[in-house]
Amino acid sequence: MDGFQFVETRIGEMAARYDYSLSPAIVAFMDGLRDDRAGTLSRAAEHFLICTRLCTGEEKRLGLHAHIMLGAIYGELGDNFKAYHHFSQVLEHSSELDPAPLASLYVNLSHLFLGLRRYEDVVRFGRQAITISTELQSHYGLVIGLINTGLALAHLGNTEEGYIMVKRALTAAETHQLDRFLGLTHSYNAMVLAMHRPDQIHQTEFHYQKAVELMASMTSNYDSLDNLLRYADFLLKNNRASEVKDMWDDLNRLVVGFGSVELDHRLIKIEIALLRRENQSRLLLEALDRYLASLECEYDASCKREGDLLIRQVSKLEEYQADLISMQVHNNLDAITEIGQLISTADNLGSVMTKVLDKVGLIFPTHEFGIGLYDASTQELDYRYFITRDGFMPAITVQCDKVVNFGSYVINTGQTVHLSNVSAEVMQGYYRKFADLQQSPFHYEAKNFGPQETQSMLLTPVRLGNEVLGILSVQAIEQDQYQQHHRQLFERLASLIAIALKNLRQKEELQKNYARLEHVSRTDPLTQLFNRHHLKTVVRQVVNTAASDQQPVTVILIDIDYYKGYNDHLGHYAGDQALVAVANTIKVTFGDEGDYVFRYGGDELLVISKGSKLTHVRRKLKSLKSTIKALNLVHPLSQCSDRVTLSVGATYCSEIHNDTALFNQAFEEADQRLYQVKDQGRNGFMIGSLGDAPIVRAFDGHVAV
Repeated sequence: MDGFQFVETRIGEMAARYDYSLSPAIVAFMDGLRDDRAGTLSRAAEHFLICTRLCTGEEKRLGLHAHIMLGAIYGELGDNFKAYHHFSQVLEHSSELDPAPLASLYVNLSHLFLGLRRYEDVVRFGRQAITISTELQSHYGLVIGLINTGLALAHLGNTEEGYIMVKRALTAAETHQLDRFLGLTHSYNAMVLAMHRPDQIHQTEFHYQKAVELMASMTSNYDSLDNLLRYADFLLKNNRASEVKDMWDDLNRLVVGFGSVELDHRLIKIEIALLRRENQSRLLLEALDRYLASLECEYDASCKREGDLLIRQVSKLEEYQADLISMQVHNNLDAITEIGQLISTADNLGSVMTKVLDKVGLIFPTHEFGIGLYDASTQELDYRYFITRDGFMPAITVQCDKVVNFGSYVINTGQTVHLSNVSAEVMQGYYRKFADLQQSPFHYEAKNFGPQETQSMLLTPVRLGNEVLGILSVQAIEQDQYQQHHRQLFERLASLIAIALKNLRQKEELQKNYARLEHVSRTDPLTQLFNRHHLKTVVRQVVNTAASDQQPVTVILIDIDYYKGYNDHLGHYAGDQALVAVANTIKVTFGDEGDYVFRYGGDELLVISKGSKLTHVRRKLKSLKSTIKALNLVHPLSQCSDRVTLSVGATYCSEIHNDTALFNQAFEEADQRLYQVKDQGRNGFMIGSLGDAPIVRAFDGHVAV
């Protein structure tokens, strides 16, 4: 009862906090749940029936849950037709259900058909329960689905897979501390192990005893009594009748008091087995054997008749619901196709996302819609195209091999996430650590569990063949917004835009490759300066903008003094390193927005400076002197210094017309000044205005003449 009491307390606290009075339907449901946990099934059924009658339109989902509980109760009591009646109420509305009640329905159907020995049908419904429960991170549904399916597989002869499933259920129950189901999983492990490995007697008994121990507080529970009867039968088969006799009085009292025909039948069989071992009333026992054999044959035949009828009815309802979903999907296909075409024909996906959001909102209740792009080579999921009515969400990228959130879960598993009640418990199944919440764009997390948190969401992978291209996401603030046809439509939309996302990725890759090629075509591979080929493009741009903005332009030619000797004496590697060091220094010195630095050829470098006054250019040249000296590159063969030095010629144009001829003239004058510096001993610079006499300075402090 601890789990129920916790839930009841939480509901009471929430009702008090928000000054909310529980409706009569909710009160009846809670009363039924309390009696169900206490094992008083008849009283529980009365409360759940009251709940179904009280549920208003807004509480329809609660009424369906009550029908599921009634189906489970009548199944335990052996009234299979009543059980099916209530399950059918849910099946008739399955197209309107989100995954949570569907998982509960399939769990209980698998349990019902297990009692009818319809093992193929148990496997069918059990696997559906496992799939949906895994998506929902519903540990209860997963555990029950696994043990029902595992036991059914064992009865069908596939004991290996059956044992794997019940072991998996036990691990899940232990991992998630599902105390209420630990005993049940041990009981099923014992049953399957006895069929899979009959020689493992001690291990089988361990599971039975563990189940008895864990379910000791639930002696009026069907599963607890079922386990006690199976344990007693196990003891008898292993010649331990005395132990069965020791537990007989309590067992007889509990089973008779429970009121299940099926459990009573099994109790009588154990009693007969005990009497036979004591050789009492042989003829009576033989008669009882014949009577029970006939009852068992009739029971088997009845199970078959009931099972066949129920399966036909379930199949009809499932076909009807499938047709209903197909009709809902068909009615919205044109709208989905229109959205797909809008995305597919967009040159820029971001430019159409507002229109896409509007059209998505006509089909799906929508607060937020998004397209995430996945790069398998880097395992990065890019959320740049997530949008709400308030605009785009902040662009983030998630590393899917390191961060686990809803998006990376969809990428890594290839499964659709369909949630209609996003809670902290559900989220814990998708996240390894709370820090990951900072790496998700989902509204639920972004609001930090605030009043506007997401409650319903659909996420599905976008795939082209076996290639995962990204995800689609739609979210709503309200609960229970997405039904089965919404999911199918959303998955259809994902398939429609797969080619569009593939083309978008290829387009982006082409743009990246073009940018890389453009960089290579205009950049010197050694120094990473602009190359001579790019000079024409820059000159045209500089001349045009300088003329229109009336800005000055300075052309500067730079040589490394005696570079050939440096290169020959110290080797090409040292020469390359020196050239790179000088190039980086010049690039830092002339690093303003209007500065362009080129490797013009060999050790000759070119600077075009736009927008800098003559005094500013001088300061930069003086700064260049200091930083080149600080490099401290020893030059054994230099005839002007013991370190690497530069010779510089420059032409300053206070204004320049939109004519490259003036630039060419400035370049020629800068080249002449460079050669004058070389003729006068190098290690200096000479700068002058276009057409004027030179203004000369030297790096070592003397005037170059």
